[in-house]
Amino acid sequence: MAQDIDIKKVFLGKRAALILFLGGFTVLLAVVAVQQRMRSAAEPKRSGPEAVGVVQSGAPPEQIRQFRWQREVSLPRAVLEDGRLVQTMADGTRIRLTLEPELQQTADRLLRRYQLPYASIVMISVRTGRVLAMAGYSKADPGLTPRQLALAAWAPAASVFKLVTAAALIERNKARPMTRVCYHGGLRSLSAANLTDDPKKDTTCHTLADAVGMSLNPVVGKLARKRLSRNELLDTANRFGWNAAIDFDLGIRPSLASIPAEEIPRARVAAGFWQTTLSPLHGALVAQALANGGVMVRPQIVDEIRRPNGQKVKLPASWRKQVVTPFTAKVVGRMMVLTTTVGTARDGFYDRHGRAYLPSVKVAAKTGTLSRKSPPLDYNWLVGFAPFDRPQVAFAILLGNTPRWRTKPHFLARQLLQAVFARRTPDLAPSKPTRRPRSDRSRAASPVI
Repeated sequence: MAQDIDIKKVFLGKRAALILFLGGFTVLLAVVAVQQRMRSAAEPKRSGPEAVGVVQSGAPPEQIRQFRWQREVSLPRAVLEDGRLVQTMADGTRIRLTLEPELQQTADRLLRRYQLPYASIVMISVRTGRVLAMAGYSKADPGLTPRQLALAAWAPAASVFKLVTAAALIERNKARPMTRVCYHGGLRSLSAANLTDDPKKDTTCHTLADAVGMSLNPVVGKLARKRLSRNELLDTANRFGWNAAIDFDLGIRPSLASIPAEEIPRARVAAGFWQTTLSPLHGALVAQALANGGVMVRPQIVDEIRRPNGQKVKLPASWRKQVVTPFTAKVVGRMMVLTTTVGTARDGFYDRHGRAYLPSVKVAAKTGTLSRKSPPLDYNWLVGFAPFDRPQVAFAILLGNTPRWRTKPHFLARQLLQAVFARRTPDLAPSKPTRRPRSDRSRAASPVI
């Protein structure tokens, strides 16, 4: 059993040990200070993420990279060798990446085709966490690398954060998919009036499942205001990886979530209005956890490292983290399917006649959109996984569009998934879509769970 230490006795009886301790502590502080100066000098000048996104002061410190190869990996320098992407370092060390060459090429081509101001695509394996594609492109700032655009939390999480709120509600039995909320307004903005019950004005009613699929701000906001405390919402966000450094081969900047104590501001954050940030890789991990029975698996992009003498370098150990229960993950995932069938991303996966572009694949996803006024920039998200019934891949697509959009994330997601499941490139015309069953074309957006 631990006991309190009498400082006086330590000081008087073990003065020599105390002096040694203080001396060692001073040396440790000096070493840390030198390491911080070296790391600051080695970091490249950043003009993009800070200028584009909503990087906040007081962010948690960036994860310290312990090995030189972690700093030197550069996706554009990798070349195709024996069907794998490999980068050869200056000293002859060879790094084999987990990226799938065809998927990586498809992702790169999609982003360049639309000449997007800022864009990133990340796709990972649900089961293993292997990164299958990690692409980035910026016409506005060509100096930004795919690595910066994929690993920096340069955009607000927007309505993707509704997944955290929904998981918090389901996990704590505070709501069910069929929980019904009546409201008025609040579809594009969310004021205190929209979050306050008014029987005379609240003539529109939808369920929590509808709110996830159609991104209904007032439904999520009202449920969070009435049924979730600040600590409950913050705890769920932290479980999904917010406010902490996520262990990854290349280092990843923490996504931040600031949850207010006041009811109205907290409800707005729960519905996806600012005060949260998210990186594309982290977005893919959120989807992976929901696809994998609530288990987040360590992301991995380095498959093997060999020194010039042929010796293998030991790689960081893998880990698995139970974020939410399998039941919660399944329920939230099922609600996410509504996004691509009747909700905000439907036009990316079905044509105007209701025919599916991916007839044998159910896609679970969540959109997110927020607009910044000065300078004008629209942040557009799609995170998700597929197939819903047998998840194989999880993905996140983030676009920084000008007010005149060039494309939407769900159009890119559909083409990328066609490359995954149909083994065909998106440059070809999509296969003739098949008509959905009549029952799926109904207006009812809430599944029976």
